Amino acid sequence: MKGVFGKIFLAFCGSICAGAFLSALVLGWLFPRKNWLEGWWEATRHTVRLVGITGLSIYEDRGSDALARFLEQLENDRSVRYFFLDSSGRELLGRSLPKDLPWNPSSGPSLPLGARRPQLLPSPVEIVGLTGPSGAHYTLVRHVMAPMPPLPRSRLVPQAVTLGGLLSAASVLCFFLARNFVAPLRALQHSARLLAAGDFGARVKSEVRHRKDEFGVLARDFDHMAEQLGRLVEAQRQLLRDISHELRSPLTRLGVAVELTRKHAPAELSPFLDRIEKESERLNTLISHVLTLARLEHVGPLVAEDRVSFHRLVEEVARDADFEAQGKGCAVRWSLEPADVVGSADLLRSAVENVIRNAVTYSPAGTVVTVSMERRTSEQGQRIVLRVEDEGPGVPDSHLPEIFRPFYRVAKDRNRKTGGSGLGLAIAFKAVQRHGGSMTAANRPEGGLCVTVELPIAPS
Repeated sequence: MKGVFGKIFLAFCGSICAGAFLSALVLGWLFPRKNWLEGWWEATRHTVRLVGITGLSIYEDRGSDALARFLEQLENDRSVRYFFLDSSGRELLGRSLPKDLPWNPSSGPSLPLGARRPQLLPSPVEIVGLTGPSGAHYTLVRHVMAPMPPLPRSRLVPQAVTLGGLLSAASVLCFFLARNFVAPLRALQHSARLLAAGDFGARVKSEVRHRKDEFGVLARDFDHMAEQLGRLVEAQRQLLRDISHELRSPLTRLGVAVELTRKHAPAELSPFLDRIEKESERLNTLISHVLTLARLEHVGPLVAEDRVSFHRLVEEVARDADFEAQGKGCAVRWSLEPADVVGSADLLRSAVENVIRNAVTYSPAGTVVTVSMERRTSEQGQRIVLRVEDEGPGVPDSHLPEIFRPFYRVAKDRNRKTGGSGLGLAIAFKAVQRHGGSMTAANRPEGGLCVTVELPIAPS
């Protein structure tokens, strides 16, 4: 049990078991079994002596008839009999003594030492010597007619059953205590995972938030943090959208101005005008990517949910990328298994195009970018798996989890040299997520990067 629940559960159980064990040790040390037995025997002897003194007082004061009535009341349940004997061994009421007495009246008022050995249950026969009010000597015999059955020699089984029952009850109690402690943590964990996945509306359950202890304080702080993060991220997205929209108009006017200038400018200015036009187009592409990313990050259903022939879409993108790759001395090869998906064809095309073009961009001359697609069955159902493998330099392992972040660059000048903005893979990642899929990247053992896209197949 590596979780908090298991640790708390075991801690509670261990504490209860340790407390029970220490209690047994302390009780055994303070009150040994020998003392318990001696106390029991002493109480029995005092009871018998009290009966004897009372009975002899009645006998000497009021006679044998009064003694008979006293014993009749005392022996009401008939399980215990009392016999009073004088110094000659004669029973005062003329009754016969039980034949199974381990004692001879002529031997005196005591049992042999072996018969008086302490036992857990009182002996069926107790004999006490007494002196009456007149000074005469008597003997009282207490005889248990139906003694309790002796305890079994081995108490292991009943003790084990009792111990098992106590441990079971303790385990149930510890289980509910541990669950009560862990339930708020699990609620916080669930909300934290939703927040990490981009759901800034995630909040902790109200029953945890309204608690009066530290868990409630933590839940309220978490909700406040999530609310602040949501506001900051939304403000950032809104700023990017506003800036992108505001830049569109100046860029359009700049393009018109470049075209008008080109018509009247001397030939020696053409390279400079070409550079201005190229940078304007790059900036316009960047703005389009920012707007696309902002649209993908908007929580809500897809605008289009069409049945898309995914293998044909990938083939078209791979064919175009192969044409461009030939200009730098590399190639794109594909092997695709037919499959349809449900979603937006434009978003899917954008995602696949960004992944394949990224692989072509970082592939050296004389290498091949391999695009493969196959079906796979998982717990989520039928899935289509697209793999894009290049033979480029790859990505340091420490950077792999970050390459799908917007504007992230492995090296500061890497994307700048290739003309990238750091948004292509981020757009692809968001588009795949919006279609219920996943996207991962890993370095190939033989060199290069492998990007894997997994999407649910459309039902037939």
